[in-house]
Amino acid sequence: MTTLSDALRKRLAEKNKPAETKAKDTAPTDDSVRFRERLKRAAARLEAQRSGVFPDAGIDETLGGREIPMSSGDFYLVEPDATAMHPDIDPIVDMHHHLHLDGRVELPPGYTPIQDVSPVRWLYLDIETTGFLGLPLFLVGLMVFDGERLRVYQLLARDYAEEAPLLEYLAEQLERYHTFITFNGKSFDIPYIRDRYFANAIRCRFPMQHLDLLGLSRKRWRDKLPNCKLQTLEKWICGRGRDGDIPGTDIPDTYHLFVRTGNAALLKPIMDHNALDLITMADLLGYLLDMR
Repeated sequence: MTTLSDALRKRLAEKNKPAETKAKDTAPTDDSVRFRERLKRAAARLEAQRSGVFPDAGIDETLGGREIPMSSGDFYLVEPDATAMHPDIDPIVDMHHHLHLDGRVELPPGYTPIQDVSPVRWLYLDIETTGFLGLPLFLVGLMVFDGERLRVYQLLARDYAEEAPLLEYLAEQLERYHTFITFNGKSFDIPYIRDRYFANAIRCRFPMQHLDLLGLSRKRWRDKLPNCKLQTLEKWICGRGRDGDIPGTDIPDTYHLFVRTGNAALLKPIMDHNALDLITMADLLGYLLDMR
């Protein structure tokens, strides 16, 4: 015979079942966990700024750049010292100097040789964006070899409106070079830049030849490394790492925070990250050409 207590236990058990099912259905996904972690990091950066870890700093004293006027407005140009960014840069410079004299770069089968094109006509390129495709980009890192040393130029939009003059200036630079070198540029950087030129109604002509180091790296090392991300190659092929580097996924949120607060100290880790990516690309090319 069913007692009252048995009936109550049964009712309570049935009542709890939907809650258990709902709990299973609403278990956090990997994407939601990653999003929550990004929010936590963004909140931590905001709190760090408020507590003085990121002291209020003007952009000139922090980055030491200069304002560049264009017909569509102004943007900010920074020229960091590549030697200060990477003290062991001499072998990378020597490689470019040797190729400058030789005038030919032999690439693996399936890639067109860069014939009679001196490295002084190469343009290394890497971008930082405010989010997904369709949103503004805010930083374009360029690196060139001037015949003597590697020079880094960083085109920075201090707010969203400065994207247009940044792109206007970039279009002028792209026309000056024969070959541009990227890492995953075919899938990311170049489609993104084209989209932003279209959105801003600016005409642009890209260099004649594009060398994407990701494809070359996969052919060479995909079976020897856990992955072919740039910083994985930097660690295992170039033999160095980064201390305190900002994760790429945190860059858009950090830039948005800079736009809201005007605190240029927030930009410094992004600028360093971008410049080191450019230097690593040049270093990686040396290993791909068996010249390092």
